Amino acid sequence: MNRDYDSEKDPFVEYTDAAFDNAYDESDMERLPEEEQETTQPAPEAPAATDQEVRNWLLITHLSALAGNVVPFGQIIGPLVCWQSKKEEYPEVVAHGKAALNFQLSMLLYIVLCIPLIFVVIGIPLLIAVAIYQLVGTIIGGVKASQGELYRYPLSIRFIR
Repeated sequence: MNRDYDSEKDPFVEYTDAAFDNAYDESDMERLPEEEQETTQPAPEAPAATDQEVRNWLLITHLSALAGNVVPFGQIIGPLVCWQSKKEEYPEVVAHGKAALNFQLSMLLYIVLCIPLIFVVIGIPLLIAVAIYQLVGTIIGGVKASQGELYRYPLSIRFIR
C-alpha cells in the first residue's frame, strides 16, 4: 500500500450524495441543460388494467355479436370492432375476438347454406336450429369469458387463426 497516497488530491475519489448535493446550489440548476435538471413530477404511468376490466371487455367481445339482431351483419361487426380496438390494450381480447368472429362467420355460412334447402323443406327447421344455436353459443361464450375462460365454440370453422 502506498503511504504517500492523498485521497484529497485524487480526482477519482467518489463523492457521497451529501457532498454532491452541497456542491451545487439552486442557481447552478438554472444553468444545467433541461435533461440534467431534476423534475419534481414523476412520469405519468399507464394505469394497470384490472382483472375485472379485462373480463368485461372479453364479455363485450362475445356479446357484441348480439348486435346482429338489430343491425345487418352486426354479429360480425361487433366482435371485429371490439377485437381491433382493444387488442393493444388487452392482449387477452385477441384470442376471444378471433373465437367469437370465427363462430359468427361459421354461423353466417351455415345460414347461407340453409337458404337453398328451404325449397326442399328441410331448410326451415335447419335455419331455426342454426339461429337458436347461434344465440345460445354466443351467450355461453360470453358467460365463459366473464369467468376468464376462453370458450372454443363447437362447429366453428377457424377462418382467422
